[in-house]
Amino acid sequence: MSSVRLQKYLAKCGVGSRRTCETFIVQGRVKIDGNIVTTLGTKIDPSHQNIMFDDKEIHPKPISWIMVNKPPGYLSTAKDPSGKPTFLDLLPKDKHHLFAVGRLDFLSEGLLLITNDGYRANKLIHPRYEIEKEYWVITPDKINTEQLNRLKNGFTIQHDFLKVERIHQVNEFNIKNQWMYLIIIKEGKNRHIRRMLDYINIRIKKLRRVRIGPIKLTDLSIGEWRYLTKDEIKKIHGLCQDFEK
Repeated sequence: MSSVRLQKYLAKCGVGSRRTCETFIVQGRVKIDGNIVTTLGTKIDPSHQNIMFDDKEIHPKPISWIMVNKPPGYLSTAKDPSGKPTFLDLLPKDKHHLFAVGRLDFLSEGLLLITNDGYRANKLIHPRYEIEKEYWVITPDKINTEQLNRLKNGFTIQHDFLKVERIHQVNEFNIKNQWMYLIIIKEGKNRHIRRMLDYINIRIKKLRRVRIGPIKLTDLSIGEWRYLTKDEIKKIHGLCQDFEK
């Protein structure tokens, strides 16, 4: 392997996305030949240098892509100091080197992509690429026209400008005194939809993510996982290649 940036190599080893790996470097958790390195952009030659993360030697792992139907009550981070369950508790231990692509908050359920492909994971979550994320929301409150327009035009909450790209009522949903809405966003800021709906006094009974870009949640019961198909992985690769043109 020729010279490569340290954060890119860490991502290939399944440590996390490139952005996450940059944080780990700054935190002093990475060593090169026994020496802590905190400079971003450091180039290494893994064929001649020893790279360690948290005092364990690391090597690139085969790329894996997994889809999880996350239940509510699980974090999308790998570890939690308070001991709350995470998505890794849904996977066998030989998959615990993988990381989640983006966020899905503790109370929400649905599609969570898991991988060790740091390069493409970063493409899927970076705001500049405006990848669509699709959600179903069930609420006991009917959203009126004024509220719909506010959601689509966007507004600022605690210095974050939040908006939805599209929203419409799912008319086929037929449960008394409940409404379902399909919401699409392009940015995935922390608790994006929950914060917006709370701001306009809309209560959420269930929030479920069903799509990230070209990948749809299919064939999985809540709490189950599966490998992405070759066709799904091909779609992710194709999407990332489009960004490079």
